[in-house]
Amino acid sequence: MAAFKATRPNVRVDLRIRQGAQVVEEANAQTIDVGLLYAPRDTPMARHVALGETALVCAFPADHPLAAQDVITPRHLDGLSVICTSRDAAVRDAVDAAFAREGAGKTQFIDVNHTIVACSLARHGLGVALVEELTAGRDRFDRLAVRPFVPRIAVTVGYLLPRDRSQSRLTRAFLPALCEAFEAMAAIDIP
Repeated sequence: MAAFKATRPNVRVDLRIRQGAQVVEEANAQTIDVGLLYAPRDTPMARHVALGETALVCAFPADHPLAAQDVITPRHLDGLSVICTSRDAAVRDAVDAAFAREGAGKTQFIDVNHTIVACSLARHGLGVALVEELTAGRDRFDRLAVRPFVPRIAVTVGYLLPRDRSQSRLTRAFLPALCEAFEAMAAIDIP
């Protein structure tokens, strides 16, 4: 958004943070220009465009004992509090399956509805956040260490466009900027 606004300082932006289901509803209702979300899919009233994939990572305070690990597995998290997206999120099924396969049955999950909330709680020591790499990537949160989670759990990132609403000139200009920003963020390696 910053790069887009830098070349168009007089453009009015209305940015809203919503749950994925709400983004789909607004795209179906033709009330948004574009909706960015994880795990996008076509609907009768909206079409999706995939930007690419991100993976789940673990985020925790930089002084946490897990900071000595290169990668984090469910066994590392067994018996700890893990902050993760709510059970209604599609990615949660893959998380639960990974923990079950590893026999990490003592893990205590704290369910949240936004990955930014998970990172904030982790930063304050409430547990280890298991979130999308794009949210918790390098230097996005002060005092958080980030490590890859194994097994790799991929999450598709993309956007929805209303089918019956023609794209404005600004929307058509914004989409390439969105793609460039995703590619730049996806290119950053997690230490």
